[in-house]
Amino acid sequence: MGRRRQIPPVAVPMGMKFCFQCTTPKPIASFATDAKTWDHLRPMCRDCDNARRLAYHAERRKRWLDVKARTETAVLSPVTASSPHRDNARFDHVRRAQRNARLAAGSPC
Repeated sequence: MGRRRQIPPVAVPMGMKFCFQCTTPKPIASFATDAKTWDHLRPMCRDCDNARRLAYHAERRKRWLDVKARTETAVLSPVTASSPHRDNARFDHVRRAQRNARLAAGSPC
């Protein structure tokens, strides 16, 4: 048994569907198709769906940039000779990035 269908709080005329996101009745042409629903239309209108997707991707991009900034600072942190992971192959990319940074700065290896 599937989820119960939401009932719009206002009467919706024929040829229209209620968007539960912006809480207004809109023409059926304003809704994208979805084969999994009983009426084969998405529950929210295209405008609300686009706004939701834009917000989602903006949040994901913000998180990605935060992670990228943290990893760049981690890559540029020095690896000392006394580090227990100095010979570990997992940290080759760190040493390679540090060497590239030194070369870009103009100092000899």
